[in-house]
Amino acid sequence: MRIVLWIRNFFYQLCLISIVILILALSRSLLPTLSGIEDIFPSNISRHFNAAEFNSWRIQRANFTLEHISKSFNLTNEDNQVISIIIIASGREGYFLTQVIAAFIEILQTSNLYASISICNVSTVENEEIDRLSHIVPIIKPIKQFAYNFNKYEERLMKESNDYWFCMNATHNSRYTLLIEDDALPVPAFDLLMRSVVDRMDNDQRLDFIKLYHPGHLRKIPYYFQVSIICLLISLLLTFAIWRHIAWLPLLLTFAFFVYHFDVYYTYQFFADIRYALTGSIYIAMSESCCTPAVIYRTSKIPKMLDYFTMRAFTNRSAKDDILDEAPFISRLTDTNLVIHIGYISAIRRRAVTLDVLKQLRYRSQHTFPF
Repeated sequence: MRIVLWIRNFFYQLCLISIVILILALSRSLLPTLSGIEDIFPSNISRHFNAAEFNSWRIQRANFTLEHISKSFNLTNEDNQVISIIIIASGREGYFLTQVIAAFIEILQTSNLYASISICNVSTVENEEIDRLSHIVPIIKPIKQFAYNFNKYEERLMKESNDYWFCMNATHNSRYTLLIEDDALPVPAFDLLMRSVVDRMDNDQRLDFIKLYHPGHLRKIPYYFQVSIICLLISLLLTFAIWRHIAWLPLLLTFAFFVYHFDVYYTYQFFADIRYALTGSIYIAMSESCCTPAVIYRTSKIPKMLDYFTMRAFTNRSAKDDILDEAPFISRLTDTNLVIHIGYISAIRRRAVTLDVLKQLRYRSQHTFPF
């Protein structure tokens, strides 16, 4: 009799789990997402998630946008700027810069950010892509180039850091300076999200800079805490509803399943989308180590930062993001990415790399919903 009761209760619990899964799936489909992944990596472009195929499609789209730009692109007078957007162009192959420029032009033409955009050209050789874009976007270039031994990994790191500090110094009269690497594509909701970031920095004068990107697989502790709490509450409710007490085996099995289910199909982005839908504002968390594809700086603090960074750049051959993480300045990190990293060719490592977003898409494709 007890075995029959257990089988019946397990069946009822499976039914409740199925209902919760359907509710979650419906919520996800109705909730607008900020990730922009489907816009930048559409599922119909490459069934095998090939980075080069996605890149070719985006290049065609970017060239179509730029063909309709007939004159030099400048959004606002220097005196009225809120943000100076500076794109650091290293001259890498892949035409990523073309895509970034086209995306920003599309976004900022209808934006109320009062932003200007320019290219900081740190390429050591003439580059056809940068030359072509110079007819559309203003170019900033170092007067003097230092000599580096590009056969040494440490020297390539040092050049990248020094280039970054130079571009940071190429500021105007804006309140904020946004440094974007040439393979960081803004998400479609960039305008709304950036206005939220600016409001946050306006309201908290202590903040020196905010990172606008962090790889999904590195968003560990905050995400694990959130998903653990949610999955534990769901598991407790379902178990108690069926068994009328805490039955440990059903509880643990239900908890493990929902943690796995969230990790495959929802990730940290689900929680970021919910917060934005409820508050209309981006959430700013404690800054985590790694990665500078997009960082917004308070322009008034840049001279002090440069004194610190440049002094260490010539003596410390660490990566620029490590130097930034160790700096005594107050930083934060957005809970959703405002850009997507599309550069599958690393200039530092001199080899192809697997993009974080493609890792997510491939991981999800290996599973059959809801498992």
